[in-house]
Amino acid sequence: MKKNPGKLRRILILLGLVMFCGLSVWAQEKNITGLVTDKYGEAIPGCSVVEKGTTNGTITGINGKYSIKVSDATAVVVYSFIGMRSQDVIIGNQTTINIILEDEMIGVDEVVVIGYGTQKKANLTGAVASMKIDESVNQPVTNTSQLLQGRMSGVQLTQASGQPGKDGATINIRGIGTNGNSNPMVIVDGIERSLGDIAPSDIESISVLKDAASAAIYGARAANGVILVTTKTGQSGEMKINFNSYYGWQEATVLPDIVGAVEYADMINIATGTERYTPEMIQKIKDGSDRDRFAQTNWGDELFRVAPLQNHYLSFSGGNEKSNYFLSMNYMDQEGIMLNTNSKRYNLRGKFDTQIKSWLKVGLNMDGSIRNTEEPVADLTGDNGLINLMFFDSPVAPVKYLADPNSPVYGEWGAADGSPDSYSVKNAVFKSYLGENLEDQQRFNTRVYALFNLMEGLTFETSLGYKYNNQLASKYNPAFETYDADGNVEIQKEESRLMNLNILKTTVLNENILKYNKVVDKHNFNVLLGHSTQAYRMDHFQSVKEGFVNNEVHELDGGSTMISIDGRANELNLQSFFGRVAYNYNDRYLLEANVRRDGSSRFPTDSKYGTFPSFSAAWRISEESFAESLTDIFSNIKLRGSWGMLGNQEIGEYYPHASTWGLGENYLNPDGSVAGGSAITELKNSKLKWETTESYNVGVDMTVMNKLNVTADYFVKKTRDVLLRLPLPNSIGIAAAPFQNAGEALNRGWELAADYRNRAGAFTYHAGFNITKIHNEWTDLQGQEFYPNQRVHREGEAMFSYFGYESDGIFQDEDEVTNHAVQTNKTAPGDLKIKDQLTVDTNGDGIPDEADGIINEDDRVIIGNPIPEFTYGFNGGFEVKGIDFSFLFQGVQNVDRYTGGTGNHSGRSDRKNWITDWTDYWTPENTDASHPRLGGEPLNDQTSSFYIWDASYLRLKNIEIGYSLPGKWTSQIHVDKLRVYVGAQNLLTFSDFKHWDPERAIGNTSNQAYPLTKTVSVGVNVRF
Repeated sequence: MKKNPGKLRRILILLGLVMFCGLSVWAQEKNITGLVTDKYGEAIPGCSVVEKGTTNGTITGINGKYSIKVSDATAVVVYSFIGMRSQDVIIGNQTTINIILEDEMIGVDEVVVIGYGTQKKANLTGAVASMKIDESVNQPVTNTSQLLQGRMSGVQLTQASGQPGKDGATINIRGIGTNGNSNPMVIVDGIERSLGDIAPSDIESISVLKDAASAAIYGARAANGVILVTTKTGQSGEMKINFNSYYGWQEATVLPDIVGAVEYADMINIATGTERYTPEMIQKIKDGSDRDRFAQTNWGDELFRVAPLQNHYLSFSGGNEKSNYFLSMNYMDQEGIMLNTNSKRYNLRGKFDTQIKSWLKVGLNMDGSIRNTEEPVADLTGDNGLINLMFFDSPVAPVKYLADPNSPVYGEWGAADGSPDSYSVKNAVFKSYLGENLEDQQRFNTRVYALFNLMEGLTFETSLGYKYNNQLASKYNPAFETYDADGNVEIQKEESRLMNLNILKTTVLNENILKYNKVVDKHNFNVLLGHSTQAYRMDHFQSVKEGFVNNEVHELDGGSTMISIDGRANELNLQSFFGRVAYNYNDRYLLEANVRRDGSSRFPTDSKYGTFPSFSAAWRISEESFAESLTDIFSNIKLRGSWGMLGNQEIGEYYPHASTWGLGENYLNPDGSVAGGSAITELKNSKLKWETTESYNVGVDMTVMNKLNVTADYFVKKTRDVLLRLPLPNSIGIAAAPFQNAGEALNRGWELAADYRNRAGAFTYHAGFNITKIHNEWTDLQGQEFYPNQRVHREGEAMFSYFGYESDGIFQDEDEVTNHAVQTNKTAPGDLKIKDQLTVDTNGDGIPDEADGIINEDDRVIIGNPIPEFTYGFNGGFEVKGIDFSFLFQGVQNVDRYTGGTGNHSGRSDRKNWITDWTDYWTPENTDASHPRLGGEPLNDQTSSFYIWDASYLRLKNIEIGYSLPGKWTSQIHVDKLRVYVGAQNLLTFSDFKHWDPERAIGNTSNQAYPLTKTVSVGVNVRF
């Protein structure tokens, strides 16, 4: 056979190539083994070993050993473990790599965000608290502000409402020093924002600037503290994808226990002194023989429900050595626990930056959100709100008439019970389905910047920010009729009404910042100079029409009668100059000075500008040579001290220095006709100036055994020239008093926070706590007092103190009534006994020393303090072999709440239901009762200490357990991490405060707030 040398040659070449490729692959891939230990030689099981830039990875076994196959000799392997410093190792020619991981210096090397920059925590001279946000935020928080609750000393957060879309919290940093807006300034990536606008999973870190030294760089807007939020950014490497999702179930943390229908009928008869419900009627209630007229309705159970909540988050991030990007999307859908309330929120965020030249870097941050809120047209809270109707509606009336299918009102909404003396029922459940109240919040924010490296150590950054907030609302109130069980019209509303509202708010912000950093031997100098301008505008338009042809038409053109149409606009401008000088000698002696000069259009020309300086210093004792012997115990000891001044212009008015003229102030002509006119409705104060807060702070930071981080502070915060509206004499004839710089307030207290982190083999764990004590008082009100609602502002007392009568038990017989100071001519046994205060000065020394024997308004005193004396929180958790667990408790102590009104009254209103406490009312046969007689004298329902309850509480704010699947499983489906979890929020509350949630905003004086929710959720975190 003749051989074919060409064919043979081709086969040999092919075989050679295959062998060469196989040898090449074999030569490129490398198998690496080794041992990971700590500095004491103990094995570290569960340490992550990952080839950088890939999903190729493993974890060390129980003996600390590992084995990993990497791509080639140029590969970099990253060794990381919680609480320890990560190490990056280039493989090279190594096949065995043993690693010693060192404990991370907690609280020392950490970099925190400060005003217009970052700084190592060890070198801070001011009081700054910070928290890092995990890559996934699993708490079912519906507003990002809730993340702060219980986590930082000096920061009190109160969530006053669980209403979807309107559940933002009130945040107070180191007390309240103003009568106006006391919320801190919130800055997100350089733009002042609301925390509620941000998806929690977008956040990288949060810093809280608590003292004047740290916040003075923001001057006029920082009197109530500053919260700095930094969002996530892309990192160099291949694209990373994160997906977080959870589904939850919500219910009220607590709902009031309401008196049932039978007890209600008995109590109404006693309170009114009439037989509104006869024995025959009460029997029908008991046996249910006539449910359309004599039902047993618990309006609270009917109005509230278990409601679902879902949240889904997706992000993409990556970059290279010059550019990076981050893009995220978030969708949240929250059904309200009250019928027909819900909110949906959509978030989109993009963050991009690139190093165009070695001397120029540019970036763009932008985000948008849309929130759609839906509610019934009826108010949810307030005197006419659905919460109040739970008690206003008779429990004897049905929700719907359903007992008799042949009835002409079968299936109609209940509007009366069977007593001829009963009142019409407004039916809270019916009103929750009536009409519609739609609101859309459309927000868009963007910031572009350019950073120039002018020379070594010298940079210049210029930025332009724009904020757009458009609120669209439509409120349709339909015509309707309701009937009693016999078909008679009980309530009728003949005209439908539609209100459309549009509020557009825009802000343009320009900032220019020059920074210089110079190191000379052991001396480090940092200088910052800046200029900022901000222009804000609000446009408001509203129109109302009636006369719609039917209840299906919800557009303005469908109405025949214009009721009102109005529009207005406001503008506010700010200009600021600011600077900072920081000096650091050998990381041992630290000095810093800040100054900001702000100009605001809210103030008159002569006082338009205010200057706000601060100084701070710190001494790192642990860096001294004499402290070397202590370094094994104390890796960091630092003493801090600061002083500074801050300004405040947040008084709710745009031109408070200008008189306000109102139209519609008509005049009466001599002939009796009316002539249109205008008049001054609010006086001006041309001497108005900045409200100023001066603060002092001393503190100490310590890191013990590199495991325990402790921070303690003592502070004094004095607010001068507080902007107030002091009462005017009626003779002036103008209702609205001008703003005046008339008050001085004081907050002083201390803070303590500790955080401990450690591990035992594969078991890592942490625990921490924080506590704050604050004393608050008015120190000067120019001798005046004023009384908002059940409150008083009085020198020497806490702001917003409760003011009323001091109750002193219950009258048991006529002798006690006769021998007591005169209350009213209707006082009888069973009524509250009001203490006769010392109101008469008998010796002329200016101090009352004798009672006058009459109970009147002069006997009112301070009866409670709505500002907590202590706020605290503690947390803990662990992680072992993929299982993780965490918890957070939060609480307040020594705080009072006023509870009179809705559900808590003596029955003088003769139609409202009661909380069940009132079933223990005084009678001649029940003289040991906890509550006075029903339908007694007026003082039984006046603001008194009887209705002041201790609202201290401890709450399990968050608890969570999760499991991360092993990497050898997830790598097979190209997933870096897959974690499933179950969590709960507000699950348990420990408090003597009954019927309502003890957590309540300071300005809330009723029991009509939308209840807070407790939530149980299940979710998943996936990283690709």
